[in-house]
Amino acid sequence: RKLKVYAGQEHPHGAQQPKTLTLA
Repeated sequence: RKLKVYAGQEHPHGAQQPKTLTLA
């Protein structure tokens, strides 16, 4: 749930580290 928030708001380049957010 937090990973999509990061990819949407805090991480504009979330497409580069989607796996990092998933692991974290």
